[in-house]
Amino acid sequence: MSSPSGQGDTLIAGSAFIPMGVDSWTQPTALEDTVSVMSMNTTCRGGYYRTRPGSRILSALIGDNAQGGAFFVPNNGTPAYVVAVDGKIYVAVSPFRQFIQLTGLQFNSVSRFVCFTQCEQSTDYTSEGELYFLDKPKTIIIMQDGVTRAAYYDGVTWGHIDPTPSGTDVTVPGKDGTKIGLWSVWSNNRLWVSRGNQIFASDIGNPLKFTETQYLNEGRAFYLSSNCTGIIETPDKDGILAFTERDGTLILSSIQDRTKWIDTNGFQKTILPASGCIAPRSLVNQYGLTWWFSPTGLQNINSALNQNITSRIDYQDSEMTASKQNIGPDMAGVVSGYYENYLVCSVPSGDPYNRHTWVLDQAPFESHSSNNVNAWPGYWTGWRPLQWSKAILGGRERVFFISRDYDGVNRLWEGFLSERSDNGCAITCFLQTKQHNFGNLLRKKFNFARAWISQALGEVWFKWWAIPEQGSPYAIGTKKIVSTTGQVYPDVAYGADDTNLLFRPNRPQTRMISSEQNIDTDSNCTVCDVERNDNDNQDYAFGLFMVWSGDMSVTAYQIFALKNEEPERGKCEENEDGPRSVNFFGCGALDRFPDGNPFGPTYEATAIACVSDDSSSTDSSSSDSSDSDFCATATKTSIISQGDAERLAECAANFDASFQAGIFI
Repeated sequence: MSSPSGQGDTLIAGSAFIPMGVDSWTQPTALEDTVSVMSMNTTCRGGYYRTRPGSRILSALIGDNAQGGAFFVPNNGTPAYVVAVDGKIYVAVSPFRQFIQLTGLQFNSVSRFVCFTQCEQSTDYTSEGELYFLDKPKTIIIMQDGVTRAAYYDGVTWGHIDPTPSGTDVTVPGKDGTKIGLWSVWSNNRLWVSRGNQIFASDIGNPLKFTETQYLNEGRAFYLSSNCTGIIETPDKDGILAFTERDGTLILSSIQDRTKWIDTNGFQKTILPASGCIAPRSLVNQYGLTWWFSPTGLQNINSALNQNITSRIDYQDSEMTASKQNIGPDMAGVVSGYYENYLVCSVPSGDPYNRHTWVLDQAPFESHSSNNVNAWPGYWTGWRPLQWSKAILGGRERVFFISRDYDGVNRLWEGFLSERSDNGCAITCFLQTKQHNFGNLLRKKFNFARAWISQALGEVWFKWWAIPEQGSPYAIGTKKIVSTTGQVYPDVAYGADDTNLLFRPNRPQTRMISSEQNIDTDSNCTVCDVERNDNDNQDYAFGLFMVWSGDMSVTAYQIFALKNEEPERGKCEENEDGPRSVNFFGCGALDRFPDGNPFGPTYEATAIACVSDDSSSTDSSSSDSSDSDFCATATKTSIISQGDAERLAECAANFDASFQAGIFI
């Protein structure tokens, strides 16, 4: 299907295998058939453009200014999530449904960031100032905001730390504590703390003490070229990378004997003179490779080091240009994380918060010839992450993130769930294919299209548009797909002699969907008289824009076009008079403010759901709802159908009411 073919006057193009992700940088007609232009809320692994993994809300956070959070596993072994909001510190233990404030801890309420660093304390000092080793090392999390005294939490006790020097050669209990700073990292038995352009190192094995700076010449601070914008340990744990906005400096933290630092050649060395970091929480080690967000976009250590020997910048995120070009000037809040071979990077595209989460799949398909092949499935939406975290709980790797949601509430979410729904509700996805010119630049007419659907599960709404190279998209069909899940139903007796029914699942289903044929362009949204003189659905290339709501995948597609019967001729071109405008949606007019939206109308639905305290659901029209009912109202929109909008609203209202009642999905 990769080569255009024909049946008489019919031209056929498309793709039977599309595993290589998206590329919105390259001209759409020049893309390989295995590549698409852009996609939302999908994965592309194995050639299936499938609805992304699901997510769910765990809890809502009290307050407005969410400053950061982290997983912490103290010595008692109970995993906890610690979060800072409005300068206050809260902690929740698994299943992370309720946060409790650590009273007495107070950071600056307007600080943008609070940094959390997990450390392991193995040494301490006696009241006489003598160093000794703890019988059992203790796990501690250190918290800092850059202006307030640091704080610690060990799962049982907590408090702020006094950095005041003892003033003598012998440390005094309660003095010489963790330096006031912001970004920090635990590496090779020391806590490394940044303050402005300085980097301080703690005593060996003790993140709570910084006494060595008082009696060793090597206890001085390390200086960067400007303020530190993030620190991370190198994947091989040989050192730490301390970044400014302009460069990156390596400090060999693996040399634990402090007296040798000053005599070690290259103990501190600027190894990235032209690649800084502007988003501290974008720093992440994905196995053996360090990633971060630089002034030019997403960067990794390999491409950054290559800039030392070349005059070329090797952009890592060009494929995401459609999203990247809408990023605002404040990129300090960009955050990154990873889950197995997926790297995620949440950016403020078209929004003050991180509305788009870019996804890089570094194993889009498995074969001996596919080593080191990366693919961008596109971007994910539905939340606005402020920080990603990962933890192993119950022997399973799980991913969590704090999100500033669209209603202004900060919430803790869990992501990368096997269920491909958000809070049990359908996820809306899209796929924009490449533009196919059928092997030539001659004009032809779009006839119809086919799409091969697989892995459909449950109820899925599907709608698609044809996208000409010139002009606006136009709808070519809508379809509701029903793939009944089961086979466990509440009204069936299993194991009865007369039925002998067993607990069995229904498998996901497949479909081949065809569009309508010979569709005329919507007269309310054309570029007639703006980009071209006629409205005959003729163009030299066509692509598809497919939107679906629910769990399914697109595996292949075909576009059928008709040859232009009229011979191509030259003509005398006339000058144009203005105004001639085409709006964001592709609708044109001889006016400065063209109307129209080819993706309209937008369907809207509102639903009300109530859940009783006895966990029984009540309909919104029920007249016997008790005062103890928990009710919620939700309004949702859809560009696919009214039916889709209604089911999304009903699902959201049911989830919100259940969440209020303490019933969790």
